[in-house]
Amino acid sequence: FRGLFYPPLRRSLGPTLAIVIDGIIFGALHMQYLSIVSLILVGMILTYVYEKTESLYAPILTHALYNGLVVVISLLMSWPLF
Repeated sequence: FRGLFYPPLRRSLGPTLAIVIDGIIFGALHMQYLSIVSLILVGMILTYVYEKTESLYAPILTHALYNGLVVVISLLMSWPLF
């Protein structure tokens, strides 16, 4: 998302609107509609991290940490992962 969708969106719309749209695309393409608001926010945060660091490694690491945290919380709360 940050390497493919965001750069052209940023060039045409500026960073703020591009971050919002990239987050919406991120959330929608995950197709988990009960969690879409949180997924959009995560997408926006990951794009913001990319904007500030100018590196794809930072949002990749952030995404991995987020996914790991979700798994740990799900296991601790005995929630189904899928």
